Parts: sequence; structure tokens; C-alpha cells
Amino acid sequence: MSDRIYIIDFLRGFTIIHMIIYHTLYDLKYVFSVNMPFFSTNSWYFYQQYICMSFIFLSGFSTNFSKKLLRNAVKLSIISIIITVVTTLVSDEFAIKFGIIHFLAFSMLAIFFVKKIEDKSTNSHKNCSKNRFQNETDDKTFKKLGNKTDIKYAIYSLITLGIFIVLKSKYFLKSDIYVGIYNFMQELPLSFIYGFPRDDFYSADYFPILPWIFLSFTGYFTGRFYKAVNTEKIFENHNNTCKIKDELKSQEKRYFSRIFGKDKISVFICAMGRHSLLIYVLHQVVIYGVLYIIFEIIIN
Repeated sequence: MSDRIYIIDFLRGFTIIHMIIYHTLYDLKYVFSVNMPFFSTNSWYFYQQYICMSFIFLSGFSTNFSKKLLRNAVKLSIISIIITVVTTLVSDEFAIKFGIIHFLAFSMLAIFFVKKIEDKSTNSHKNCSKNRFQNETDDKTFKKLGNKTDIKYAIYSLITLGIFIVLKSKYFLKSDIYVGIYNFMQELPLSFIYGFPRDDFYSADYFPILPWIFLSFTGYFTGRFYKAVNTEKIFENHNNTCKIKDELKSQEKRYFSRIFGKDKISVFICAMGRHSLLIYVLHQVVIYGVLYIIFEIIIN
């Protein structure tokens, strides 16, 4: 049975499809001058924000199932540097100095260190002597501890989501507190990375650390909660040591495999989700190339 979490692949693929739609319409309006008045409406802004938020949230969620998180963070960092160099060489108008890939590389690295700290602090709960396991601990105790852990991650996800909402709200952005912080942070080197760009800063794609890192951690803690709820405890005794091993419930895998693993449309969307990074890096180039052929070669 595949170790893929189909629901994650499906949601990520679904978001990528909407991202392709958005960038296609964006190029039609701003590059090829097609009249699209709905771009200035609130509904379109919310649609754009939905795509961004979904992509970042799911990225944080997915880190719970990555076995090579540090390697992926390094890979994204290298890709982001290449993107900056190439887009800057092409044109200042297309230069991406800290876009979504840059942000995902940073957030993935931050989550990696948080996971390291969490794993270190919980190792003592995952290993116990055989005597203690037999004499002091029963299934009910472990179930109770697991429930406390579940609640903890749910609370963390709500806190980080609340911080993100506050930092994104127009009321906070207009407050004297924010203005004071902004004026101070602007004087720091590379202030645009933190979310405090100077007046002359421009990036064709811009996702600073603040406030987006809190949405990424919302996804991460939600994923931890999901994983905790959908795991079963397996007790293993080796050399007088009891280890508690968490495995995703097989019925959960079978359930999502049955839903997303057979229907052709779902399989296609899941495939896009599995290759979301590659699609994201290439889709804008492909879209521009196709539209250029249509508008500049075929029509003209």
C-alpha cells in the first residue's frame, strides 16, 4: 500500500489548478491587455488570497509527512536563489526577490528546527523501561496522554491562526503600533525579508516572513493534530525497552485511497499535488509561452 496521504495530494493539486487559472488570467490582463474589470473587485482579491493561503497552509501541513524536510528546505533555497538571479537578469519588472519559493524554504527550515525541539522534548515519553511499562502504565494512561497532546496542537494552531489574522487585518496595519514597528524595522538590513520593505522595494512575487510564517505554522500544527488523532499506538518490547511507535491507521489510508486513488479526475489532481513544486516553478513560463504564441504569432 502506498504511503501517500491522498487527501493532501488532492488538496494541493486542487490549489495548483486554481493558481494556474489565476496566473493565466493575470497574464491576459496585465501582459496581453485583455480587458478584465473583475480584477479590481473584492471577490477577485479574496480568490487570490484563498489561493495563497491554501498553498502556504498545505505546505505547513505536509511537513508532518516529509521524511527529508531539511533536504527539501535546502533544495527550495537553491531554487529560490536561481529564480532571483534569472528573473533579475530578464527584467527588473519580473525580478522576484522574496517570493513564495523563498518563503517556503524559510518556513520549512523553521519548522524543521521546531520539530527537532519537539522530538527531543518528547523522546522521554516514547521510551520507558519494561518494568515501568508493566507496573505503572496501562492503555488508558497512554490514551489520556495522547488526548492531551491532540488538544495541545489544536490550541497551537488556533493561536497561530489568530496571530496571522491580526497581522493581516487592516485595523492592525493602520495602528500606531504597527507604524512604529514598521519605521524601526525598515532601518534593518534586508528588512523586506521580514515584511517591512522600504519605499523603493519591488518584487514581482512577494511573500515575506511576516505575517505568512504564522499561517505556515497553523498548517504545521493542524497537521500534527491530524496525525495525532489518526494514529494508533503500537507497543514494542526490545531488550527490556518499551517503544511507542505511531503509525497512520491503515483504515485511514484505505479510505482516502478508495476516494482519491481510482477516479480519473481525482488521480490527475493528486498527481498535480505530488508534483506541485515542479508545476509551480514551470507553470508561469509555460502560460506566458502559450499566450505569446496565441496573441503575438497566431492572432497577429
